[in-house]
Amino acid sequence: MKVLLQVAAPLRTAVPRSLRRTLVRKLSAAGRRVGVAIDATLTIRITTDEEVAQLHEEFMGLSGPTDVMSFPADTEMDWGTGSLGDVVIGWPFAVRQSAPRGPGPAAWEAEIVDLSLHGLAHLLGHDHGSRHEARTMLRFEKRLARRAAMPPPQRPYA
Repeated sequence: MKVLLQVAAPLRTAVPRSLRRTLVRKLSAAGRRVGVAIDATLTIRITTDEEVAQLHEEFMGLSGPTDVMSFPADTEMDWGTGSLGDVVIGWPFAVRQSAPRGPGPAAWEAEIVDLSLHGLAHLLGHDHGSRHEARTMLRFEKRLARRAAMPPPQRPYA
């Protein structure tokens, strides 16, 4: 799986290069190891609270920023070639949310990778609308995390 990473211009100096490299490497590995085709593409956009709040309002009808949103490219996709879709991560929101993990870049990295895996799980057909769906999705996210050599995700919905 090919991962395209976009960082909004105002955040280019805030998002560490090491985090960018780690994110692309870990997501690519996780995707390949759960059966996503090597030539499938996933776009990750790390952006501002303002941009993610605008998307949150436009597509979900909810005000304010959020941590992660997923936008499938094609609902008929069977993990084959082509685009899986886009995952948008609100950087400032994610950094604030990472506080329980500790201060600094290591905590940010763990949070951003977790959110990216969560977004990828959505693009691969998982959801957490019901308790059963949430448990199934969390199991899948844990599998993705193992494949990405990451600790199990810390998701509040399970």
